[in-house]
Amino acid sequence: MTARRRRRYSVHMSSSKTIRLSAHARLRLPQRGATEAEVVRAIREAPWQPMPDGKLEARLEMDGALEWNGRPYRSKVVRPVFVETEGELVVVTVFVCVQPPPRA
Repeated sequence: MTARRRRRYSVHMSSSKTIRLSAHARLRLPQRGATEAEVVRAIREAPWQPMPDGKLEARLEMDGALEWNGRPYRSKVVRPVFVETEGELVVVTVFVCVQPPPRA
């Protein structure tokens, strides 16, 4: 029996709903190297993808000379995970992936 791959599709909703960060998401932002502005930008500008548990995620890729915890990076991906309620979007957590510059 072969494993079936779940087809992911873009939901991209240009929502004007208020974006609220949960206490967990707000606490983890500095530890994970993201800002609230980046999270809001990701949700407003990047395509939304459904997750298996009913949540949604957005993925914003940023290139350029970036810095986090005093170390340089050449790119960063900010991936907020959120739920949509009737009146707002609630960010549950945020994942960040950074890519260091090439070695000299």
